[in-house]
Amino acid sequence: MAGGTNPSIAAIVERLDPIDVAVRNRWLDALDGDGAHAAAMAALPALRQIEVGGAPQGGRTGDTFEVVAWNLERGVHLDAAIDILSNRSADVVLASELDVGMARSGNRHTASDLAEALGHTYTFAVEFVELGLGDSSEAARLGAGATNDDGFHGNAITCRTAIADPMLIRIEQGGSWFNGVIDQPRVGGRMALAGSVDLGGRPVVVCSVHLESESDPTLRAQQLAHVLDAIEAHYGPVPCIVGGDLNTFSAGHDVVRRDFVALRDEDPSRYCWPVPYEPLFAIAAQHGFDVDGPNAAEQTMRLEADQRAGSLLRLDWLLVRGLVVVGRSVIPAIGPDQAVISDHDAVTATLRHRP
Repeated sequence: MAGGTNPSIAAIVERLDPIDVAVRNRWLDALDGDGAHAAAMAALPALRQIEVGGAPQGGRTGDTFEVVAWNLERGVHLDAAIDILSNRSADVVLASELDVGMARSGNRHTASDLAEALGHTYTFAVEFVELGLGDSSEAARLGAGATNDDGFHGNAITCRTAIADPMLIRIEQGGSWFNGVIDQPRVGGRMALAGSVDLGGRPVVVCSVHLESESDPTLRAQQLAHVLDAIEAHYGPVPCIVGGDLNTFSAGHDVVRRDFVALRDEDPSRYCWPVPYEPLFAIAAQHGFDVDGPNAAEQTMRLEADQRAGSLLRLDWLLVRGLVVVGRSVIPAIGPDQAVISDHDAVTATLRHRP
């Protein structure tokens, strides 16, 4: 869970403070040392900054607006994702797993590039400072000569209008990915990024969130409660959209394949509609958020272009408070060449204000 610091304290910057590769290598050498992760968190200013950029184009005419939440899996196939989003004319994109200065995604600033292509403003904050090239398969693909320019990985919000009063909410700071066991050494932890935007002529708080994958339903509920409490403390009980990868596996992440199949056979809808098994949804309801309206019992985990509907997991959600849902859909993460461009489909809702 988050530490005792105020989650709203973060510097607003035009560019995150860079971290020299030599500094990243020093922290890699200190992996799992006594107090090393806390020291690294304190020493790296980018973990306490929110980058803002882009130019607003103004809201659409009409009384409805569209919000998309999408885990873009590093942004490796960003241009194909941009094509999909451009065709939908989304008003807000709540993005997670975006790289900035990572070799695996071409050392691009994926958040800035996404916003520029859509004609949006953006905010970006760092979930993790990556100390290596990624996980073992990514490192093997890139080879020993590859180098990360920045090593940043995090969440973004993009919007047609300006994003006011952005807030970084640190969900976890204990260093669970800094233990020398997981093959992807990182400084940081899961986080959420919120801000106030003008949608349909009125302010709405939007929040891009990414909960821990190496977790269980109880931990995920605690993490979402922390995010929603922080939003209410900072913005008040206003219309709000929280979207992202909630990693709702409806079991512990370490469940073995045999148990996965047995649980699915016991309840065939368990993984595409895990609401009864995930207490985080009850917490969302207590905070006034609608789950049923903006979501349906459909998978959002994407491994193959032609995977069978209902065979895998719904991990990605939109939670809506104080707004009317007039449409919803899941956007397959399939490019024009039928290639999979993310291991998550996008989820979207069309909304309007209450009379």
